[in-house]
Amino acid sequence: MATIKWRKNLSVGIMRIDLHNQHLLRLLHGLHEALRKGCDKADLKFDFAELVDYSVFHFACEEIWMSRTHYRQVMEHEEDHKRIILRLCKLYKDLQNGCDLTLRELSTLITLLIIHFKEFDASFGRFVLENKLSTTLMAPVPRHKYF
Repeated sequence: MATIKWRKNLSVGIMRIDLHNQHLLRLLHGLHEALRKGCDKADLKFDFAELVDYSVFHFACEEIWMSRTHYRQVMEHEEDHKRIILRLCKLYKDLQNGCDLTLRELSTLITLLIIHFKEFDASFGRFVLENKLSTTLMAPVPRHKYF
């Protein structure tokens, strides 16, 4: 199983992004625990819907922040967001259609997100820090139930 807990090496150096990524890992940890304990399918669907919802919100925030900073690799970053969202939506649709979510599928999802943090988010973090861009550009974006 891929790691679910936040580790310092996952930090991108921008507190708001790190806080978002930590929340994503907490949601995944909750799903992992629910699967491991054999929770009710309705609860699992609810928790997975929350993961999808928060992921969409988080990725939208990142895309706004990349736009504000004129980040040149925004297209590649957005493509990875789309790939992850498509994976999440497929798994959620499968859950809605009565399929079981497996620990293996969840592990793959965790791995995809950790790779995203370490490659795509870290690259954006380096860009912001190396160019001494103000992290006020990472101010909160559209109101959301999480913030």
